[in-house]
Amino acid sequence: TSAATANRHLARLAHIFNSARKWKEYVGQNPTEDVDKEREENHKVRFLSKEEISRLLQACGVRLHPAIVCALHTGMRRGEILDLRWENIDLNVGIIFILKSKSGKAREVPIAPQLAEVFRLMEPRAEGDVFELPVVTVRRHFAKALEKAEIKDFRFHDLRHTFASHFVMSTGDLPALQRILGHSSLKMTQRYAHLSKAHLAREMRAFAEAMKL
Repeated sequence: TSAATANRHLARLAHIFNSARKWKEYVGQNPTEDVDKEREENHKVRFLSKEEISRLLQACGVRLHPAIVCALHTGMRRGEILDLRWENIDLNVGIIFILKSKSGKAREVPIAPQLAEVFRLMEPRAEGDVFELPVVTVRRHFAKALEKAEIKDFRFHDLRHTFASHFVMSTGDLPALQRILGHSSLKMTQRYAHLSKAHLAREMRAFAEAMKL
């Protein structure tokens, strides 16, 4: 496993022992205190180009396609998508209400017109799971779609990076992206800042070319 995965497991174990001590269910030193965390490598953000997005959507089967569209238009995590329920979607207002997130805080995600149309075609109900997809099914179908679309070195979580990257390149609005993704601090969103700067540089070159002063 990766260093990041090892660190997450270590943090979870530390929390278990700290909680046990707090509840008087365990007395003694937390055995994780002397364990050093692994150094995590900061990998380059992997996101799909518009052409790759098109190939992926065409390769998706009927069951997986709506979930992929949701990921690409919201940046929601896989767990948030699979846990999504109809009672937490308001198509009239255009908002998805995420009540349970990784940070533990609820948030609201605007619904893009393309995603709203997908939801309507799914025949919304008053309640119940939206996608009705087990994790194992998503993994299998997603792997097949990637192979068919000839996309390599890509994870489901990278759909979140794909949304964030294209959002920043289109708007340059990092604070808005922070709210949509549910990041606890702007520092977590800053990984996409260079895309915003590159996009603004292209816009400036186009402006300069048009001005011809």
